[in-house]
Amino acid sequence: MSSSNHYIASLQVTGRGNNLGPDGSIVVDAGFDTDAYLEGAVMIKVAHSLKNCKIQIDFKGICETRWEFGGKLAVKPESENYKVFPHHKTFQHLTETLYDSKEPILPNPIGGAVAYPFKFHLPRKDMPPSYSSVSGKVEYILRASVSYQEPAKFMKTTQDFDFPVIVSMPDAAKVRLLHSSSAETVNVPGTQEKCGFSVSIPKRIVEPGDSLAVDITINSTPGNTRLRMMNASLKSLVLYTNKEGKESASKAPRPLSEMSQSFPLVKVGGVGGEAPIATRIYLLVDPDLAKPSIDAPLIKVQTVFKFSMIVDNSELNNVVCEIPIVVVPHMADAMHSPTGLSPMHLSEGRSRISAGHSPRTVSIGSLDSPTLQHYQNSIASQRAYSINSISLPEARLPYARNSSMPLPGKDVAHMMNGMELNDGGQVYRKASLLHQSPGTEYFSDNDSIRSTESIPNEGWSVQMVAAWVAALGGTEDVVQSFIDNGIDGTILLGLTMDDLKDELGIASFGLRRKMAHALAL
Repeated sequence: MSSSNHYIASLQVTGRGNNLGPDGSIVVDAGFDTDAYLEGAVMIKVAHSLKNCKIQIDFKGICETRWEFGGKLAVKPESENYKVFPHHKTFQHLTETLYDSKEPILPNPIGGAVAYPFKFHLPRKDMPPSYSSVSGKVEYILRASVSYQEPAKFMKTTQDFDFPVIVSMPDAAKVRLLHSSSAETVNVPGTQEKCGFSVSIPKRIVEPGDSLAVDITINSTPGNTRLRMMNASLKSLVLYTNKEGKESASKAPRPLSEMSQSFPLVKVGGVGGEAPIATRIYLLVDPDLAKPSIDAPLIKVQTVFKFSMIVDNSELNNVVCEIPIVVVPHMADAMHSPTGLSPMHLSEGRSRISAGHSPRTVSIGSLDSPTLQHYQNSIASQRAYSINSISLPEARLPYARNSSMPLPGKDVAHMMNGMELNDGGQVYRKASLLHQSPGTEYFSDNDSIRSTESIPNEGWSVQMVAAWVAALGGTEDVVQSFIDNGIDGTILLGLTMDDLKDELGIASFGLRRKMAHALAL
């Protein structure tokens, strides 16, 4: 990246060390309460002597939103027939003087450029990652300013040269966020007009490709109304702020994931009503649509979980609940799941629905032959179907249980919330089928109890899954296959018998059968 004029043959700003990208760009991982430095040099080659010269380098963080005439959010780039009005805000500004002397800068006799190095200690906070869309951007620039005295001119001539800097979230901050406690619970009591319910999300901080687990308990329906439908979705949106301080939202073309569950018109709670209904759902954080969360002065990139219920006396939502979800970008050197082993997929013709934290529920009469509608996801294998968008049938609701299992270590202590224990302190694992249809499995409340150490859980790390495979008798090659493919707890619970054999290369039928039994395949 270089610029020039009559006096300055060329001027280039380049990064050094970790701040030099592979394509020559200037890059830095900064912000999120981490120490970061931006090192580089201003390379100047002069064509004529620069007298009374001053060279200054500025680092700026600028947020910009773009608007049509009339205040509507811009939806395409500016053109001859489409006028755009930008609104700017500078939120970071650092300055360093590299040269300031009456001694002239002379042309290099051997023709090379002269380097003026710089080093900025960047702020630990208020450094959102670079972002760009047709409606706005978060950008960082290095502005090299050269002032010099031209002959026969009283005022100095100043030339400014701008060079972009790409700012990313540091991997250390990603790890810290992903390992932090991020559980969220919303409890809404029922009224004469509104349903009573609770929504609990064990882990609100996720990566693209993860599955968001949500525990839902429906405690009551108002009056004599009956529950007809429950909807849940995961949506991405970007909020842009104009110069008047008003926000305008730009939404993704479709939800990251969505599901719909119909019910056989059941009254919940109150006189003559059924006991609370509890269930656990999983929503895929679609890697093709998910955007990392950003909180900049004029731009906010958000992901929101939305839950709603409809009762039989209206077509409108009786209640709506929204909970923000934090999406963290992948590690710079992250291993992605191989084809056919997406973090959340369902085998054709089967689905898991596990229950939430309610202390007690009762079963609801099911339809004779419920069916499950699947919509194929592009990142899944040909035989696997994602729950990006599914409509669940009217069906018998399972007894309440918590599929969260205790995990060792301080890093995962936040996931040890609200486990359902028996008198002996063990966690229930509902493995036998209460009701089975071609599309859905439900779990009985009267099954054998297994120790917590041997029960797979979506919160397990790759290392914990590997240790579990070894404990079941897996060879070193099999264990290494799980590690190489990045199989964590979420992916493990979505594996099929074909995955174990074909994708992970487990030749032993006995070992596959052990795993299938443990996973209730």
